[in-house]
Amino acid sequence: MAETDSGYHNDLIIDQFTKQAIPFTQNAAHSAEYAIKRLVTLSNVSKKDHVTGIDITPAMIEQANLLRQQKNLCNIKCEIGDVTHLPYGDESFSIMITRYSFHHRVDPYSVLSEMKRVSTKGKSCGN
Repeated sequence: MAETDSGYHNDLIIDQFTKQAIPFTQNAAHSAEYAIKRLVTLSNVSKKDHVTGIDITPAMIEQANLLRQQKNLCNIKCEIGDVTHLPYGDESFSIMITRYSFHHRVDPYSVLSEMKRVSTKGKSCGN
């Protein structure tokens, strides 16, 4: 795929999720406590771990940061970034989780490859 096609696709994603950022966070199905608790349980993450969230849409990161502040979560940071080119070094994370993302990508394999690259021992988990 040409870089311009990828850029155009990213622009569409940003446009649509900017419009949906606030409604997305207000929809109980997306932020349901049981779903988040299940992810935490399955990933074996604890309060001792440091969590990094990444999204290409600034409005989604803004909403995540508001929620993080409301819940006083000090071990989480949220950053704007493209999952096809993660801005982290090799083996930077012990676990990777994704929600609602693969089906939005033209080349989901590139996302999985990046997840594998930045994961220690190549461990990845998709949802």
